[in-house]
Amino acid sequence: MLPAVKKVRAGQKVRHMVEVIIEDFGYDELAKPVVKPLEGIKIAGYVGCQTNRPFGIDGESFENPMYLDKRVDTLGAEFIPAYEKKVQCCGGALAFSEPEKSHDRVKGIIEQVVY
Repeated sequence: MLPAVKKVRAGQKVRHMVEVIIEDFGYDELAKPVVKPLEGIKIAGYVGCQTNRPFGIDGESFENPMYLDKRVDTLGAEFIPAYEKKVQCCGGALAFSEPEKSHDRVKGIIEQVVY
């Protein structure tokens, strides 16, 4: 027997998990449990297109969102500020139908940050 299905009412706001974590808890609260900061580690925050749209964090730019960079900072690591491909589509929708195109997109995203 299938479990009961909850009814969804029109007008309910659907939120991304990242949106909830950052807007409801905040960076200061997220930094409190850090006991071993990730000092000396550089991280390129890849947001991609599916996390960035249609959601988005209040006050953030869709072209250069900083919420993941700020999160990296709360962990004590250094974010790479000039990561131009942080919102580029990885071609995930093409992974099965045209895998070579998806692979090329992912390769470009990774290679842009490797230095």
